[in-house]
Amino acid sequence: MPNLENVRLIAIDMDKTLITDSGELPDRFTSLVKDLAQVDVLVAIASGRPNYTLKAMFPHLEDQVAFISDNGGYVSYQDRPLYQELIDPKDYQTMARFTEAIPNNIGVLCGLDGAYVAKEAKRYDDALRYYYYQLNYVDDLTQLDLPANKFTIYLPNNNSKAHHDQDYAPKFGDDFSVAVSGLDWIDITAPGVDKGQGISHLGQAEGISPHQMLAIGDNYNDIPMLEVAAYSYAVDNAHDDIKAVAKYLAPSNNDQGVIQVMDQVLQAKQA
Repeated sequence: MPNLENVRLIAIDMDKTLITDSGELPDRFTSLVKDLAQVDVLVAIASGRPNYTLKAMFPHLEDQVAFISDNGGYVSYQDRPLYQELIDPKDYQTMARFTEAIPNNIGVLCGLDGAYVAKEAKRYDDALRYYYYQLNYVDDLTQLDLPANKFTIYLPNNNSKAHHDQDYAPKFGDDFSVAVSGLDWIDITAPGVDKGQGISHLGQAEGISPHQMLAIGDNYNDIPMLEVAAYSYAVDNAHDDIKAVAKYLAPSNNDQGVIQVMDQVLQAKQA
C-alpha cells in the first residue's frame, strides 16, 4: 500500500468508477468527503458529464467538491469557474456534419448550459438524458452557433473504440483531444483539453502539486489524469489498458473501490 499521507486532492471518475453499474452512489461517499475536508483533502469529480449535471447530482456537496466536467473542458470549485476552453463553432459544425454521415452515430453539442441533439435522435432520449439533464432537440445541429466546450458522439451499438480508431481519431485527432469515454461515447474537446489538464488547473488554483494528487478511473479518458497524479489507481473493472497505466489497483466500482481508497487516505492523514 502506498504512503498516502501527502495526498491533498482525490480526483474520481464517475461512471463505472464511483457509481455502481446500477447507477448508485456509495452510501459513505458524502460523509467521507466531509471527513477528508477536515484533514485538508479536496475531492474532485472528474467526468465527461457536463457541469450542470454534476451539480444536480451532488446538491448536498456542491460547495465541498470540485467539478472537472466535460472531460476537463470546464473546471469549477465552490461555484467559481477556474478554467474553461471552448470549441469554435465552425469546428463543431464540421464535427456534426461528419457524425451525421456515419450510421448509428449520434452527435451531441455540449453547450455550457445545455446539450443539443438533432430531433431525429429523440428515440435515444433516455440514454442521452441520463448524462445531459438539460437536453434540447434542434432541427439542424450543423447550424448552431453558441458557446460550447465539447462535441460528443453517442454510439448506441456500444462500439466507441472501433469508431474512435477508424473515424474520429484519424479525422480530428491532430487538432483536438479525442477520447473514448465509455463503450457508447466518444468525446471531442479543444486541443490539450483532458482530465489531466483539468486536475492540473484545479491544482494550480488551489496550490496542490501533482505529487499531492490521487486519481482513480476505469476508462481511456481517465488516462491523462492517471498520468498526472502521483498516486494513480484503476478500479478492478477497468479496461486492461487503464490498469497498465495506473500504479495501483482498487476493488471494482460494485465493491466500493473508491470508498476503500478514500478510507485509506483518511486513515493515513489521521495517523
